[in-house]
Amino acid sequence: MQRNPYILPVKRYGNERNPKLVILLCNPGDDPMKCERLPDYTMYLDGEYKDAGLSLDVGCRYNDWWDDFFNVFTQVNLKPSDVLVLEYYPYHTCDMSLIPNYNQWTDYAKNALSENKKLLSKFMAKNIPVFGYYYSHWLREVPELKEYKLFYKSRARFKNHKIKELNQFLQEVL
Repeated sequence: MQRNPYILPVKRYGNERNPKLVILLCNPGDDPMKCERLPDYTMYLDGEYKDAGLSLDVGCRYNDWWDDFFNVFTQVNLKPSDVLVLEYYPYHTCDMSLIPNYNQWTDYAKNALSENKKLLSKFMAKNIPVFGYYYSHWLREVPELKEYKLFYKSRARFKNHKIKELNQFLQEVL
């Protein structure tokens, strides 16, 4: 089954109006020709899917990857509705390292990244903490992140270590 690249996956989750935390993610690599394996696809079939503005609570029901995040949020008195998660690249490729050159992106992808960059800049101007779970592509697109005092770049390779870094960062800034 081929998927429509204009609807999957989610380009951002969470609170787009007044978050207390922004998390930067990057293209969740997967085979775009096997969309039935994506949580986004199941959300789409169930009528829950939105390409943006989807609550983290809904995302968590379809993908337990978020469970560890929710545990950290609880420890620092954040609710999932206090968080905005921005994807760098709003649709899947087989491997994150194979993100095509920008001039090969669809207009949808270019517009999605532009929207997410504007949101990130807006919340940086409001001194909202930013956690770079995956951040290298973001640093190229938003160079002012390098000097942003409320930005934490995760250096860990594994999720459980990244989650510990997130917890420590939030203990310091909230």
